[in-house]
Amino acid sequence: MALKQEDLSKPVSRGRLRRCCNVCLLVVGVLAIVIAVFLGYLAAKPDGYHVDESGRIVFTDLAHPKPPLFLAVLHSLVNPFATLLPRLEELPLREEAQKRVNLSDYGPFEDFMSQGFRELLNSVNNEAKLSPLGSMFVREFFVSRLTGLLKLSQLLQQHPEIHDEVIEDPLIIAGLPRTGTTNLHALLAASGDFRFLRFYEGSRAYEEGTPYDNNVNPTTTTTTT
Repeated sequence: MALKQEDLSKPVSRGRLRRCCNVCLLVVGVLAIVIAVFLGYLAAKPDGYHVDESGRIVFTDLAHPKPPLFLAVLHSLVNPFATLLPRLEELPLREEAQKRVNLSDYGPFEDFMSQGFRELLNSVNNEAKLSPLGSMFVREFFVSRLTGLLKLSQLLQQHPEIHDEVIEDPLIIAGLPRTGTTNLHALLAASGDFRFLRFYEGSRAYEEGTPYDNNVNPTTTTTTT
């Protein structure tokens, strides 16, 4: 459709001009952030590890890890919106977990839910300073663990003999993330002196059809551990 001469001569409205300016500023701002992150990434410390002459990977700076470039840029773009995300609340997380597995009884774990979980949520909301991506990850982590407690509670009700199982001299590894607890667990497991807890046993020991060790009663030892 051809434009008339008078249409071309009409002045641009202030609202449209303002919107165009806002879009241009947004594009310039995003580009500036990307360039700044890229330059900062190039000037950052090494990745925190190197490969020695024998081919072994030697970690040198676990306290200041260097994320991949795409992840650093992504965090820089979404972090300003972290304050817009809703807080993690106990009731919605519970409801989501219960909906996924169609269960609602936490059984012996209710005491933990009533105090420990609330304290953990309070710490995450007020102290962790999570990025938007971190908040999404933590939410899914909590929901998946709650579904596990629901299923484990159901298993304990179906097999009360689990409570009668006796584990002599257990070794419990506790520590903060990235402090070597997994390496210590793997070292003890490799020694051959322990009936160690496998990953799938700790994360989903309550699921039917899990390939347990044939020499161990899966209903008792792995769950109670």
